[in-house]
Amino acid sequence: MRARRSGFALIVVLLGIAAVFALAMQGAVSARTTILEAGVLRDRIEGERCARSAAALALAGLFTMRPEDDDGLSGPGSGAGGSGADDDVPKPARELPPIIVQLLKDSGKDLEKEQERVEEERRARERADLVMQGGGLSGTRRGIRSDFRILQKAGLPPRPLEVTFEGRLYRISLSDAVGVLNINKADDAQLRRYFLAKGLDEFTARSLADQILDWHDSDNFMRELGAERERYLVRGVACRNAPIAALEELLYLPSMTAEIFNAIRRDLCLDSDGKIHAGSASRAVLMSIEGMTEDAAASIIELRSQGLLTRETLKRVIPLSRASVADVLRFEPSSILAIRVEMQGIGPAAGTARTFEGYVMVGEKGIEAMGLRPV
Repeated sequence: MRARRSGFALIVVLLGIAAVFALAMQGAVSARTTILEAGVLRDRIEGERCARSAAALALAGLFTMRPEDDDGLSGPGSGAGGSGADDDVPKPARELPPIIVQLLKDSGKDLEKEQERVEEERRARERADLVMQGGGLSGTRRGIRSDFRILQKAGLPPRPLEVTFEGRLYRISLSDAVGVLNINKADDAQLRRYFLAKGLDEFTARSLADQILDWHDSDNFMRELGAERERYLVRGVACRNAPIAALEELLYLPSMTAEIFNAIRRDLCLDSDGKIHAGSASRAVLMSIEGMTEDAAASIIELRSQGLLTRETLKRVIPLSRASVADVLRFEPSSILAIRVEMQGIGPAAGTARTFEGYVMVGEKGIEAMGLRPV
C-alpha cells in the first residue's frame, strides 16, 4: 500500500515537473517570438530611416536650398537712413548642383535667364521685406530659396541617382507621381490602349476597361464586359460607384489579377490635371494618349535615356498633325514625385537588398514631405 502511494506521489511530481517545463518552453518560445518580431520591426525602422536619409541626400543635390543673406541686429552703419559696409560686398555667385547643369546641357542662355528671373524675384522680396520692417529698422530676416523651378526647367534625372550612406549603396529613382494615367478620368478608349500596350489580350483589355468604368461610375448599368452591384454582392464586396480612393480597389475587379495589378500600379494615379509627364511616364502610358505613335513614343524614351529630352526635342518628335498629343504631354515635373529607393549592401553586407517606395512633395522651400514604405 505504501509502495502504491509512493508511486502515485512520484507520478504527481513528474507531472508537475512536466507542466513547469511546458510552461517554461512556452514562455521561451513566446519570448523568442517577441524578440524576433522586435528585431524585424527594428530592422524595418532602421531600413526606412536609412532609406529616407539617402533619399534626402540625393534630393538635396536637386533641390538645393540655402539661406538668404541675414540682416543682423542694427548696429553701426545700419538702420534707418544708413547703409552698412556689407552693402558694398558682392554676393557670392550661386552654383547649381552638377546634376542640374548636366540636365540643362546646352540650355545655357535659358539657364541664365531663369537665374536672372529668380534673382530679380529675390531682390523684390528683399525690398518688400524692408518695407514691412519699416524701411530698414532694426530686426532680423531670414529667407530661403530652392532651385525647384530650375529643376522643372531641366526635367527629372533620366537615370537613378546613387548615394552611399552608412556602408550601403542606394539607388534613387524619381518620376512624376501625377504625370501618369488618371484611373478616375481615363475613358474607355484610353484604358484599352493602355492595357493593350501593357501586352494584355484584347478581351482582357476590354474587360478591365469596362469593369473600371463600372466600378467608379455613379450608376448600376453594366457595360458589355463590366461588373456592377449584383456581381460584387456574391463576392461580399460593395461596388464603390464613386471615384476610386485607393488603387488596391482594382483587385476587386473580376478580371484583375495580382500579377496584372503589380505590373500597372506604378502607371496609375487617382487625381491629376490629365497631363502625361513625358520625362518619366512609361511606354504604355505614352501609348494610351490618343494619336501617339510607336515611333514617337520610342523617340521620347530614347531621348530621355540619353538625357536629351527638352521642350524643343519633345516638340520635334511629335508630328504637326498630332497637336492633340502635344496638348496632353508636358515636360515640367509636378510638385508630387514618386520615389523608389533600392538599397544594396557593400562589403560584408553585400547580400542585403531592400526596396522602398513612396512619395515626396516639393516646392519653393524644397522638400516639404516624404513618406516611404518597404515593398
